[in-house]
Amino acid sequence: NISFNSNSQSNISIEILDIMGKKVLDENFNAQIGNNVHTIFINRFKNGLYYVNVRNENGVTTQRFTKN
Repeated sequence: NISFNSNSQSNISIEILDIMGKKVLDENFNAQIGNNVHTIFINRFKNGLYYVNVRNENGVTTQRFTKN
């Protein structure tokens, strides 16, 4: 799950990259004012390290995660 608080309605772009930089997921959705939770199913991903980029009109936030 990706969760965040938004001060306005906005278009959110989420992309997940594997350790080699290959894009394995690209999704867009509309965030609402207040708390937002977006579920991404990663069961089809191979085990390893990934980076998730969350982009809105204010910029990009990058986090990494490991799928075991």
